[in-house]
Amino acid sequence: MKKNNLYWIIIACGILIIFGANLVSNFTIQTFLYCILTLCIVVIPCIIFVFVLEFMPKKLFDANKKIFHVFKFENKFYEKMKIKKWKEKIPTIKSVKTGFDKTKIISKSPDYLLQFLTENCKAETGHAISVLWGLISIIFAIFILPKHNVLTVWLPVVILNTLFHYGPIAIQRYIRPRLLRLYNTSLKENEVELEKRN
Repeated sequence: MKKNNLYWIIIACGILIIFGANLVSNFTIQTFLYCILTLCIVVIPCIIFVFVLEFMPKKLFDANKKIFHVFKFENKFYEKMKIKKWKEKIPTIKSVKTGFDKTKIISKSPDYLLQFLTENCKAETGHAISVLWGLISIIFAIFILPKHNVLTVWLPVVILNTLFHYGPIAIQRYIRPRLLRLYNTSLKENEVELEKRN
């Protein structure tokens, strides 16, 4: 079994438990349709966001922007969460547009590391927007679904969605300072090389 299959199994089990509990406790066609509607409204926009981000300008995902700044306390928190032990268990998806693979660093050239940083910030943005969408979607649910279904279907799906995206966000933020250090070191080494040639 691949190391990140467990992640998908946990997510699938979470969805099955939520929907199963609702269908067993109150099996009606309406409840079944609410379950499907919830999944579609929470998940499909998240997939669309990821595709849209792929075609947005790279300058929006500059790792030096304040929004992407990682505070020292964050890294301490991630280390207390033992992120090194579980970060490899969470799947990494290649860029849809470029096919860029973020599973490991394969070059120390400034161009490659800059691309890695861009993809890193893009990944965090996609996951963060998906969490935000999940939370905003509760407002729609209040108007669409009966209160009972908001609490038993929508809210658990939104919580599961948040947990699903939190791991990847933490990983992107945990590795970014290291990537920035590598990138800056690589730039300096390139400058030294150019000076030697001149």
